[in-house]
Amino acid sequence: MKKPALIAGIVLFSMTSCAQPTDFSGTWVFEDQQSISGNLYSDVSPTQMKVTQKGDEIAIEKTTSAGNGDVTTNEIVTFDGKPFQTTTSSGRKKRITIKWSDDQKMLTEITALFSTLDNGKEDYRITDRWSLENGKLVLLRKDENLIIGEVLEVKLFYDKQ
Repeated sequence: MKKPALIAGIVLFSMTSCAQPTDFSGTWVFEDQQSISGNLYSDVSPTQMKVTQKGDEIAIEKTTSAGNGDVTTNEIVTFDGKPFQTTTSSGRKKRITIKWSDDQKMLTEITALFSTLDNGKEDYRITDRWSLENGKLVLLRKDENLIIGEVLEVKLFYDKQ
């Protein structure tokens, strides 16, 4: 009696542990956004993202429109939970971590920006939950300004070029 249950358990475990992660590779161009909560600002979302995903890492080049023109950032983050760390052009320490959902269909990217005066004090946190829906890249973004307590949530849509 116990043998069929054991075999079924092994098959189920092997199916879930061998699941292929979603591949977000490609050039993604901003299409639309939907406000979920908070004030919606025009410069909160990248206008374009070039994503290269291979092995145990993902490289993300993001272009965002700012008041003085476009700003492009390049990040390479590993899937092992170790943070990618850099310094922004404004002198802030920036730390990014990425984690897969259990089914490996959704990625969660957490970006922490720290104070220019105290690089141990987190001022901003951006949490993006990446998924693919009907051929589009969808980011559920939670943008937290920890200095003033403002939180905005938005759903961003990108078309693949």
